[in-house]
Amino acid sequence: MIIIFVLLTSSCGLFEPRNDQEPENPAEWISYPINREQVLQNLIFSYKYPENQNNYDQIFTDDFIFNFASQDVPEHGTPVDLNYQEEASIIFNMHKILGDFDQKIVIDTLVAIEGQDDIVDSSSATLYRNYYLKITKIDSETEIKSYQGKAEFYLIQDNETSLWKIESWKDYRTNSNQTWGLLKNDYLY
Repeated sequence: MIIIFVLLTSSCGLFEPRNDQEPENPAEWISYPINREQVLQNLIFSYKYPENQNNYDQIFTDDFIFNFASQDVPEHGTPVDLNYQEEASIIFNMHKILGDFDQKIVIDTLVAIEGQDDIVDSSSATLYRNYYLKITKIDSETEIKSYQGKAEFYLIQDNETSLWKIESWKDYRTNSNQTWGLLKNDYLY
């Protein structure tokens, strides 16, 4: 009995908690976006990695507004805009529903618009981007549905933290009838 007691009490940390292990392939995320492009990169990471849905709201100001393309309101019955809370809930709904169908969303393109210069000053910026998004199967790149258009992001730099955030986001339809706003509208509620 004494031998068992000695063995148990002198074991090599059998009952001690172990250290957390880092995931093998952690989701990419820029914790302190100190420039405008890093905020847009986090937007891409939020769509690419379901693990980042908890970080998604960090890229927006508390008074954030998303404006749907003006054609989408009468033609597809979208709301005129979304607020911060609605925007944050969309990413959860999107990842959950697409995941249930073994699908994912991919931001294939988010690039500066040729001939339309960004407007940038020391603490705010308006960035103009072409976008192309697609829904694919998780295990392949087979495209199921696509969305394209133009986006206008208005960003500000927080005076206290120096971090950049999106204050407003306007969606514009191009030659496609399927905009980012319509994608968001599908997962709004």
